[in-house]
Amino acid sequence: MTTCYGLGEVKGERDQSGPLFVGNLHPHVTEQVLLSIFLPFGPVCFVKVCRDRATNLSRGFGFVTFAHRHNAENALDTLIFSELLGKPMRMMWAQHDSTLRKSGIGNIIIKGLARDIDDLALYDTFSCFGEVLSSRVVCDSNGQPKGYGFVHYATPEGAELAIKKLDGMLLNDHLVSICHYKPYEERQANQNANSKCCKKKDNSLYISNLPYSLGSEELCSLFSVFGYVTSAKVIMNNSQSMGYGFVSYSSINDAIIAVSLMNGYIVGNRPLKVAFSHSAEKKEIEP
Repeated sequence: MTTCYGLGEVKGERDQSGPLFVGNLHPHVTEQVLLSIFLPFGPVCFVKVCRDRATNLSRGFGFVTFAHRHNAENALDTLIFSELLGKPMRMMWAQHDSTLRKSGIGNIIIKGLARDIDDLALYDTFSCFGEVLSSRVVCDSNGQPKGYGFVHYATPEGAELAIKKLDGMLLNDHLVSICHYKPYEERQANQNANSKCCKKKDNSLYISNLPYSLGSEELCSLFSVFGYVTSAKVIMNNSQSMGYGFVSYSSINDAIIAVSLMNGYIVGNRPLKVAFSHSAEKKEIEP
């Protein structure tokens, strides 16, 4: 029989919940810290912070299991994205079977997010369409949002409803585009197909429908989040932007990822058109 932390034996029938996944943990969070946060919601049967086997340092996530499911549900509803040692906790029901997560079913990508939308705001916005397993705004190494994020629903119906209701709508005064996120295997297949179409592995992209206020430096910054950019140029005419430009990557894989994520991405209320450039167009970017 499992002993519950801090409360000894639990009287009555136990309907032990599945474990809660708790992510984005501060490196200093220990099992004792997690226990102190979750124990007020009810008897806890198991708590663990996952650590690197070689260094014993925290891997930034852990698991908490309650004796009763209603306690776990209450803790999840109350603590999700609340700060622990200055970092908002990411919480969801742990999935022992990774089939759903890897399949990509119910997983959507939201592009064009306002910079003030965080994980909690994303969760609050999309949870009204179905049970959300996870939500995440993608950030750079400095913690600054990149303008897109992911929401994973428990059912494909939730994802379909979110796309139907919010795709092409304004969210915090930003026009967002939403579509199904393709699983890794499907992206790899598309990448391989695109690679065959690119002669001599052309890593140069043609970007059109750019805001006229966007310069070459901003274009480089916008696309450098996907890999090392060897050159970026907005085509000008008498110091005025022509509304299109070119970006070249050092890696074909980085270029393919940029095409898949940035085509249709909203910049200045304009959906970008991103594709691999032709050989003649590539010459315009070369010195």
